[in-house]
Amino acid sequence: PPPSPAQQIAEAIKALIDEKVPLYDQSPFDLVILDAANNNAVLKVAPLALPDRKVPQPLPKTGFFELELFDEPGERYRVAWRNVTEIRLFEQLLVEKTGQLIREKRFGEAYDYLDHLFQFYPKTPGLTEVQQLFLFEEASSALEAKAFDRAYADLLNLFRLNPQYPGLADKLSQAAEGLVLRYVEASDYASARGVVYSLSQLIPQHPVAQRWQKTWLQQAEELRTQIETALTTGNPRQADRLLRQLRQVWPAFKDLPDLSQRVQEAYPRVRVAVTLPAISFDPNSLTDWAARRSGRLLFRSLLEYAAPGGEGGVYQSQVVE
Repeated sequence: PPPSPAQQIAEAIKALIDEKVPLYDQSPFDLVILDAANNNAVLKVAPLALPDRKVPQPLPKTGFFELELFDEPGERYRVAWRNVTEIRLFEQLLVEKTGQLIREKRFGEAYDYLDHLFQFYPKTPGLTEVQQLFLFEEASSALEAKAFDRAYADLLNLFRLNPQYPGLADKLSQAAEGLVLRYVEASDYASARGVVYSLSQLIPQHPVAQRWQKTWLQQAEELRTQIETALTTGNPRQADRLLRQLRQVWPAFKDLPDLSQRVQEAYPRVRVAVTLPAISFDPNSLTDWAARRSGRLLFRSLLEYAAPGGEGGVYQSQVVE
């Protein structure tokens, strides 16, 4: 059977657009689709001079407008409005292509289209909707791949744009729970608390945030009991270890200052903060200060590097002057 008018138009549009080059890298153009009396022809034209780049809705039934064929620059033609069935602007084509890429889960390419649209065509109708679709679909794919950090970031951005987006609440809970659990399993409580804090700031009384806050408070209570027991039984070193664990789990614990003072009195320690952790331990290293610092704590040498000098360095000895 012969192709329908819609199929004929779709094939004509496909033939006019170069699929080998991203659409946003091509010179802008618009598409003017004519009626059946003109064989449903699709004209690729230079961008039309429409007020605010908005297509009249509905299209006028009388009068004429001028256009310039994309492949014939400088040649202008008059077209009757009554012969036009549709006008598709370049920026609308970009939005449609973005939606297609999202449905095909080609999120990296879709992001490039979104970036171009927001930079050059931020007022295009449908852009906000396709942006929200991008965030939701990329987050859904990230959840399937257990990439909870990517999913959580996308869903937070989506919540700021549209907190009522269908399915958002459930996906956000999944992403937050998975991300917090991953951080906790890695003993990275600071990052886990950061997720819970951001979630509770965005959605007060969120069940995931409340559950983890309650869990950490219970752990803090248990650790306090263990610290009290360690101090009572004369095991200050164990009390110090448990105190450091308590600081990691729940630094906002109300009894922490008092416990810290009691443990410090029972097991005095000095902690020195450093800007660079040591990977190796070499007290004679000329280039690695962290290795020299830590190595000197582990063992002393007959001669020790003290400072740079004109011939390589200045050395000191603890045995001879």
